[in-house]
Amino acid sequence: MVMQLDDVVLRIHATNVQGMGAQRLLESLIPPLVARLNINASVVYGSSVQTELFQGLAKELRISYYKRYLPNSVSRFLECTLFGFLFNGDGVLLTLGDIPLRSNSPQVVFVQTPHLFQSPDATTADSLKYRILRWVFKRNLRFADLLIVQTDAMSHALLASYPELENKVKIVCQPAPDWVLNSGLRFKGRNKAEARRGLNLFYPAAYYHHKNHHLLAKFAEGDGIEIDQLTLTIPAQMNPNPELKWIDRKSVV
Repeated sequence: MVMQLDDVVLRIHATNVQGMGAQRLLESLIPPLVARLNINASVVYGSSVQTELFQGLAKELRISYYKRYLPNSVSRFLECTLFGFLFNGDGVLLTLGDIPLRSNSPQVVFVQTPHLFQSPDATTADSLKYRILRWVFKRNLRFADLLIVQTDAMSHALLASYPELENKVKIVCQPAPDWVLNSGLRFKGRNKAEARRGLNLFYPAAYYHHKNHHLLAKFAEGDGIEIDQLTLTIPAQMNPNPELKWIDRKSVV
C-alpha cells in the first residue's frame, strides 16, 4: 500500500495477509498508523481481501491488485525473490508477510511466524516449506532496514538465530482493536455460581507446532484441572489427548 505523508511515501505490501489472525492485526494496526501520520493518500499492494480493511482510512485509496496465477507457495517464493522488483518505488515499503522482498526501497518488515527459527517436527509435511522459508529469509535480510516484532521472546529468538540483525529488530506491541476499545467491556470477575464450576475455554488456533496443542498430552483426567470444557478448532483426528473428557470432541472441528 502506498500512503502519502508530507514529503514521505509509505507503501504497504499486504499480498500475504490471508489468515484471520493476520487480518485482525491489520484491523488494529492500520487505523492508528493512518491517524497518527495524518496520511493523505494510500495504495495497497494486495487483493480484494484487504479492500474493506483500508476503505475510508485515507482521503484517497487505490488497491493495486497482485494476482497469483501459480500455486500460492510458488507464487509467494517468486514474489519474494525474482519479482521483488515489482514493488520498487519511492519512499518506505512496509512489508506485512515475514519475508523481506528484493526491492530497492527502504523496507520495514513485520515478522510474526516463529518458523523462521523454530523447526517443526521432522515428520510434518510442512518441514520442507519451513526450511525454504528460512533460506529465503536469510538471503533477503540485506534488503530489510528494520524488522518489527510483537514480543521480547520473538526479538530474542530472531537475534539468536540471525546475529546480523543486531540493532535492526524493534518491538511494537499490537494495539487493542477499535471494536474492543469502543465496546465498553469490563471484566468484573466471576460470580459465585460461576466460581463453583470449571472453566469453559475456547482455543481458536490451527494445528501448527508453535500453537502447542501437544502440551495437552501431558495432562491426565483427575489432575485437578478446573476445566469443564475446552473447545479446539483442529481436525478431530489430531486431538492430542482423546482421553481427556473436558476436550469437547463434538466441537473439535
